[in-house]
Amino acid sequence: MTGSRLTWHTGSILPFASLWHTLMRVAALNSLRVHELPDADVHRDPGARSTKYYRASLLYNESTNRQGEGISTRALARWLHEPAKAFEWSHLGRIPKSLRGLVHDGFRICPQCSKLGYHSALMSLRLLETCPIHGCALLSHCHCGRPFDTRLGVSTLSRAGYCACGQLTFVSRDTLRRPIATPTDTQPFDAVAEWLTSFVTLSRPRIAAPSADALLSTQWM
Repeated sequence: MTGSRLTWHTGSILPFASLWHTLMRVAALNSLRVHELPDADVHRDPGARSTKYYRASLLYNESTNRQGEGISTRALARWLHEPAKAFEWSHLGRIPKSLRGLVHDGFRICPQCSKLGYHSALMSLRLLETCPIHGCALLSHCHCGRPFDTRLGVSTLSRAGYCACGQLTFVSRDTLRRPIATPTDTQPFDAVAEWLTSFVTLSRPRIAAPSADALLSTQWM
């Protein structure tokens, strides 16, 4: 990319949208390369080459070869003119490593949500057997058998928005600029995020995780 401003439609990040999904949208809209993504240098402007980039795993937003945040969500929010709260639970890095048995090894997606331009890292929680919005099975692999890659690298951005096999699309032309889904559509995830926030805050492994049915039923009470 050139220049210091990114092409982006402010306000288009849905509640609990994954950092992975948002970065694919940003990269596709601006032809961003790996070394142009926001890193620990929160004062760097868009378009400036990073000298601190480290390969990041976006399920937890952690660098694979250093301590700390892989992608600076604070810098990304500034670049996109979005509030910092737009990245609430955009990854699961707040979950202590001792409690990460609650999470699948990689991303899971809801095919119906993907068609509407939505994905949440919360879908990777083991307590969710189906999508809270559509009730369909959550997929951990593409139709070709490839697991969804949580790592951020050159190959990920070169095909931002779809699997390498071309059979499954995560971000389509119809949803690249703005998702079709609305904030109202994502409300079933409110109860999931509320429970997870409480669980992580307490950080007591002895607390039993509720069943998916019990958790999701609370949103109607």
